[in-house]
Amino acid sequence: MKTGRTLLLLAALAAAHYPAPVVAQQPQVRRYKIYCVEGAVRVEKLTMDELREEFKGPVCELARTGFESMSVARRAAKRFGGVGAPCRCAEARKAA
Repeated sequence: MKTGRTLLLLAALAAAHYPAPVVAQQPQVRRYKIYCVEGAVRVEKLTMDELREEFKGPVCELARTGFESMSVARRAAKRFGGVGAPCRCAEARKAA
């Protein structure tokens, strides 16, 4: 019985002394998203902040879903009139 407790104590001390292995994080994959940028539907991999910085005008997300490929995102954008169609950010809030 004493040997079992001693081994358990040694294992606990060893576990506390050695840090857990570091697991590498997977890089975050950017997905294509559908935005309303300056009054037109766009498909971009840029984030909202990046788009706002680049265009300086009104930018909003039309669909919360991200898409792995540009072609799938462009097909989904047809729901909003297609890439280049006119849009307003007020409409985006209703559609989301």
